[in-house]
Amino acid sequence: MRIGRTLPPAAAPLRWKNIAAGLNGWRRGADEVRRFENEIRSFFDVPCCFLLSSGKAALTLILEALKALHAERDEVLIPAFCCYSVPSAIVRAGLKVRFCDLDPETLDFDFALLAPKLSNPRLLAVVSVHQFGAPARVAELLSLAAGTGVTVIEDAAQGFGGYRRQQKLGTLAPVALFSLGRGKALSTVEGGVILTRDASLARVIRRRAATLPAYRAGELLRLLIYAVALVFLLKPSRFWLPRSLPFLKLGETRFDPDFKIRKLSAFQAGLVRGWRSRIARLRRVRAVNSCHWAEILDVSGGRHFGSIRVGDVPDFLRFPWQIDDPDQRVGLLRRSFEKGLGIVATYPAPVTGIPELVTENQGESCPVAERLCRTLVTLPVHNLMTPRDLANIENNIERVTEGGRRRWSPEWETEPEQLSS
Repeated sequence: MRIGRTLPPAAAPLRWKNIAAGLNGWRRGADEVRRFENEIRSFFDVPCCFLLSSGKAALTLILEALKALHAERDEVLIPAFCCYSVPSAIVRAGLKVRFCDLDPETLDFDFALLAPKLSNPRLLAVVSVHQFGAPARVAELLSLAAGTGVTVIEDAAQGFGGYRRQQKLGTLAPVALFSLGRGKALSTVEGGVILTRDASLARVIRRRAATLPAYRAGELLRLLIYAVALVFLLKPSRFWLPRSLPFLKLGETRFDPDFKIRKLSAFQAGLVRGWRSRIARLRRVRAVNSCHWAEILDVSGGRHFGSIRVGDVPDFLRFPWQIDDPDQRVGLLRRSFEKGLGIVATYPAPVTGIPELVTENQGESCPVAERLCRTLVTLPVHNLMTPRDLANIENNIERVTEGGRRRWSPEWETEPEQLSS
């Protein structure tokens, strides 16, 4: 177990003033939630906004509403490489999961494979995911889906505050969702947002949202304790503690359709008072650090996805880097764990490998998604890094790229010296 300075892989830090604002929001009640909702509508210039307990809760409500409008359709198409929360929400909504492999250059759908799948008469929706915050090609997908009766859902769970060609992520498709979970671009500890301009869809979502329960007192107390813990333990000098406790399951990816769906609470809405300036400030830091990693990897010959910006500043929550040599990758991840570098793997397997979904998809293979799970790691880009952290990570990047000529060597584990807390 490492005791000492440890970087979280991603972070949108809360401060004590956010806790105070959350408690004041709790006192104000429904007015605080309406305030946050109105700010979201104004910022994204959309008529309809719904605030929920998680991103997967948001996706579930969208899918339930679409199913009510199109009862003859019961399948949802997703990228084979994505967060397990996406198929969890689909199954929770009583629908079937269908997969499509990815383009290895963009982390988006392979559109040549995608096009014929859209003619499926059972297909209700296709989910376009902004992987790690990198903008997906939603406009192309909308063009392909036109006339098929398939709804395009924009999964901007990792893209709050991001842009594609000067358009805000979350406004590119008829309906979109964000996650406000820990480690996202904006965090209410847990939370989700639905945005839509589709009046018919909004009416159905509104009816369903009106029946949702609020957080109970005990659940609100848990949120408060969790928020306080994030203020205290997300600091690199203390993050070693939660990372060393296995029951917290930090970073664990699970398929779990059995989750609670709640209305966002006034405490959560209060936590993010002043969020516009905060996301702009954090986005600038992430952009600078993303550009830094892209430049380092360009010079050293490392394969990365920093060019996925479509003329805009890159806005990754975590910077993806592909390491084809398994020994180099394992060595880097081991060293990151021992030295607290914040470099982590992504998903343990593509969604095609989830046992509960294999039977209904007849073991469909998606080789690019499988390869991404074996080769990708992510570098931290958040504002908790110091120049020394950056230099230490850069040193390890150079050692891995040198490994293209010589394999990972055990003596690399002896230096540089361990970062102090």
